[in-house]
Amino acid sequence: MSHTKHHLNLKLVSLFLTLLILFVGFFFVHRIHAANSPLKVGVVSNDAPLSSKTSSHKPTGANVVVAKKLAQKLNRSVQIVTVKNQTELKSQLRQGQVDLGLGYFSPTKKQYSWQTSQPIFYLDNVLFRRADGKQKSLVKLTGKKVGKLTTGPQTAILKKLALKEKNYASPDTMVAALKKKQIRAAVLTGPQYATYLQQHPEFVQAKDHTDPRQTKQVLKRISDPQLTGQTVRVVSYDHRRLTRQVSRALKQLKQSGELNQISRRFFGKDLTLE
Repeated sequence: MSHTKHHLNLKLVSLFLTLLILFVGFFFVHRIHAANSPLKVGVVSNDAPLSSKTSSHKPTGANVVVAKKLAQKLNRSVQIVTVKNQTELKSQLRQGQVDLGLGYFSPTKKQYSWQTSQPIFYLDNVLFRRADGKQKSLVKLTGKKVGKLTTGPQTAILKKLALKEKNYASPDTMVAALKKKQIRAAVLTGPQYATYLQQHPEFVQAKDHTDPRQTKQVLKRISDPQLTGQTVRVVSYDHRRLTRQVSRALKQLKQSGELNQISRRFFGKDLTLE
């Protein structure tokens, strides 16, 4: 009987060791596969100069370059996944269709599953009107309609400032709405506003100052300390180990000056400092 019991114990130990070896083997195979698989990074497709598509439909922009740099630091290839907006990006993160997202995210300490990196870029918001607009201060805009891009991140700040949000597909359609008095002001991120003015110098200064049509369409900033900016961060969902690796990689990119170079390339100045 003792011999039978001993034999049974040996079988149980052998079974336990076999299961342990299988588990450890599966764990390491999974880890190796994850390390070798492409790093899938989601970005918004229409948010230049942060992220957009070229005429040949290739992803481009500051966030795309940052994603590629991060993948290099992690010794992984990268796959850029473009989405319509931040809502779709968060949905793909939840479903595991992308590993990381790059966009306008705030710290998410209260939501355990979401992990955000330290800020990569600090972008100001620019509130503006036409020269013939009567509301020249934030106070006078209270309760009035203010335009923002459909992909714009300013929903929370507009609500906080008691402004009525109205969404538009592009800066051109927003400026057209300003002309028609459908909105009283509009908001873009600083880089978006600067890029738009570069493309439309007629909104910076009238060529003929005696022509009322030209002088009225010039765009004017509405400054107020309550109009805070946005932070661009890397976000992940239930990927704490990956988030720690990304944080280390971002720190290295900042110390080496590579983030500064990316910022100056796409924004014309260093937006890595608040």
